[in-house]
Amino acid sequence: MQMVTFLIVKGRSDFFLKLKIIKKILLALTILVSIPFGICGLLWGMVILSLLSLFINTHYSGKLIQYNGFEQVKDVLPIILISIIAGALTLGLGQIMMIFQAIDIFRIITGGLIVLLSYGTMAIVFKFQALQDLKNLIFGKI
Repeated sequence: MQMVTFLIVKGRSDFFLKLKIIKKILLALTILVSIPFGICGLLWGMVILSLLSLFINTHYSGKLIQYNGFEQVKDVLPIILISIIAGALTLGLGQIMMIFQAIDIFRIITGGLIVLLSYGTMAIVFKFQALQDLKNLIFGKI
């Protein structure tokens, strides 16, 4: 939704219209191509469509603010990497708990705690600015 607001604020409804048309065409093509592969094929098609949409969005925003897609991805790459690491840790722990036939609710709670602890720890170690912003927001310093 931020892209919509951004384009409208910048007075570029022509970009917004082009963006919506391109995305709708890609959505229809993705559904047509992936539906024969079942629900998993459809889900993978949506993942690929999301990545394509990212590049389309960054292309249009890059034209307006001289902040291209590569720079945008580079800025969020550390967050993506620690998210992948936290997810992998949680997945690994979940697999181990499945071997020992742990109760589902226990697996969910433990997995959630592992994600929070691992992500939070890495955010502290790497001194993410977002963490400081959250702290300021909670304690009313903004």
